[in-house]
Amino acid sequence: MSDAGISHREMLRWGLTIADAAEIPAVANATLQRAHEAALAQKNEEIVQLRDQVSDLAARLADLELESPSAEIGTSTAPASATTRPAAAACRRATAKSLSAVWFDWHIGQPWSTSKKRDRKRYHDAKLTVAYMKLFLPAGFQLGEAGTNAKAGVVKTGVAAESGILQYLRALGLNNSAYGTVIKALKKHHKEGKLDSRIEHYRKLLQSGRAVDLTPPHARPELMPVAKDKQAEQTLRAED
Repeated sequence: MSDAGISHREMLRWGLTIADAAEIPAVANATLQRAHEAALAQKNEEIVQLRDQVSDLAARLADLELESPSAEIGTSTAPASATTRPAAAACRRATAKSLSAVWFDWHIGQPWSTSKKRDRKRYHDAKLTVAYMKLFLPAGFQLGEAGTNAKAGVVKTGVAAESGILQYLRALGLNNSAYGTVIKALKKHHKEGKLDSRIEHYRKLLQSGRAVDLTPPHARPELMPVAKDKQAEQTLRAED
């Protein structure tokens, strides 16, 4: 090499450069592998959540079907007891609900009916939860139709709304999907005005007939954009 005018130091430098270049594909492959594993882990988590949602909804549907409507039409039946209802049903009710299960109970169980005794706090929480969920169905929804596909439509929209909420919160760093935690976070974001654009979009869906369900007006809480609330408050103060 000395005859070619190449020094020993230059040879060493070239050798190190070649060695570094050989390591680049290995580093890139390792990075891709880690990204692939992270994506798989997230998909597996989403699959587990969806599976739990389906199981929960199926259980709630079974519970609702066990509740006999005969008392409303004058037929006497013995009330359900511990022997007629599986212990698993009571256990399921004691566990934390998913958002989609609350959505399903609201639209299928119709707790706003005055003929049904209800827990006021649970009713209020469910009403507010459903109102927030509607904000995460940007394409709208049609739940007014009747028939055999009505329940399937409720399940589909509930799962879609829950998925939208969890993705929204996950992007903000909140990975806890527990019902209470999610609603607490949404209330906070509502007060901070972070849901204003979604509320405005939902109102447009209502006006254009692209958001339809069977919930009566008195059972629909009106979510106000924080900016408009503040503007209205300032107007009232100015008038005083």
